[in-house]
Amino acid sequence: LGYFMSFGAIVGLVTNVFLVARLISFFGSNINALVGAAFCLSICYVGYSFTSTYSEIMAVSIPVGIFSTLLYTVSGALMSLVVEKGDAGTAIALSHASRSFTGIVSPIIGGKVFDEFGIDGACWFAAGCCMIAAAFASIVSRSISKENITSSSSEKKQL
Repeated sequence: LGYFMSFGAIVGLVTNVFLVARLISFFGSNINALVGAAFCLSICYVGYSFTSTYSEIMAVSIPVGIFSTLLYTVSGALMSLVVEKGDAGTAIALSHASRSFTGIVSPIIGGKVFDEFGIDGACWFAAGCCMIAAAFASIVSRSISKENITSSSSEKKQL
């Protein structure tokens, strides 16, 4: 378990340093990157349900690490963009708090789903949660006015 967690941390570090900007560019915008990452994560979670060996789990964990890091990094950045300049710190703190809260609640929910439906059920449940997150990000992004995402020099920032 320690190797698996360290491997995930390495994937996250490499993603933040080398891949986030490239992935945002690939998806075309921050919002598209969020929706795309959530969609890709859902596919990965379905992929977990087909794994049976440690090496297969490790292989699937690479894209999971990449896309979960992309989600976390971009969502935190976007939260700081949609608030007044002086409130960016609070928005980032709320982003971190929501991730911590998810880290507390999701293992409990995942454990209950696993107990009831097994590993395949837990994987498909996680995939469904990612699709709901993708839909939510898409809907919320449409409701954010572009006026809220301007810099002090009135240049538009790309969502």
